[in-house]
Amino acid sequence: MHLEKYFFALTIFAALVLTFFLLQPFGTYLVLAGILTYYLGPLKRYLRRYMPSEALCAAILVVLVILVVVAPSIYVTSHLVTQVSSAYNDFKDARIGDRLGRFVQQKTGRDIEFHRIFLNLLESARNFLLGAAPNVLGSLTSLVVGLFIMFFVIYYALQESGELGRRLRRLIPLEAGLKDKMLEEIRGVLEGVLYGQVITAVVVGALEGIGFLIFGVGNAIFWAVMMMILSFIPVLGTPLIWVPAGIYLIVEGHLWRGLGLLVFSTVVVVYVDNFLKPRLISDKSRIHPIIILIGVLGGLELFGFIGLVIGPLVLALLIRLLVFYEEVYLPKQAGSKADS
Repeated sequence: MHLEKYFFALTIFAALVLTFFLLQPFGTYLVLAGILTYYLGPLKRYLRRYMPSEALCAAILVVLVILVVVAPSIYVTSHLVTQVSSAYNDFKDARIGDRLGRFVQQKTGRDIEFHRIFLNLLESARNFLLGAAPNVLGSLTSLVVGLFIMFFVIYYALQESGELGRRLRRLIPLEAGLKDKMLEEIRGVLEGVLYGQVITAVVVGALEGIGFLIFGVGNAIFWAVMMMILSFIPVLGTPLIWVPAGIYLIVEGHLWRGLGLLVFSTVVVVYVDNFLKPRLISDKSRIHPIIILIGVLGGLELFGFIGLVIGPLVLALLIRLLVFYEEVYLPKQAGSKADS
């Protein structure tokens, strides 16, 4: 009996290793498929009330993903490649930092080398985005194959989500009560990261990009993407971009445009933090800002753009599972020692 267990364990482990290498070239698309499937779950259950089959619901949602997620993402990424270099060159030629430095020196008497600081930061952002963009788009062949796999996975995962969920639940080697509790913990992490971070980041980036367009700041797509990334970072985040941008407009003599951008961006931040986030996630789904910060930085380093989601998700899940173990199993161990 023990020999059979070892045989199955070794065989499954070998199959998992081979599967990892087999799926690695399409890892980004598979992760995106899993994330989008989770997002679309409630919408699929809603559509199922009015649709005659699971397959039709899944097909409609795949088309929705193409129109709402994939097509805009490809458009933004393709324009990002051109705007990132344009923004860097415009900033370098305009000597914006020098003007801000002179303005601050006149007001405070302190000499701060804004141009060198901003140029170094912008150059780092440019190098990162130019390096990450090919990973997002890739060659035409890899893009088409990856998207096909992603749509294929989403379609069948949505169509068979009920059965997949039951099978995965049966594979968890815990008693029913603990199994429900652990799944609830995982669901809280998913909601906290996906709803509380990803959706709000996209909303902030889109609104700030619109604000930059309205108030005449160039390369709005580039700045919108930068603010989407920075919105994952607690406290500082997007003000690192829109505050200097507003001040620059004022220094350049565009008082009302600068004030308008500052007021608009402040309203966006207040709206997201005080209205949108509380309605997207519950208190128990909130994740500590330090977990988000470390997860975002580590995820970007390891996985590129998709690391914005994977990094905080993995780290938050680990923390939540450790807390689950501490609350559930350590009291049992303490009780068994006391009895003995």
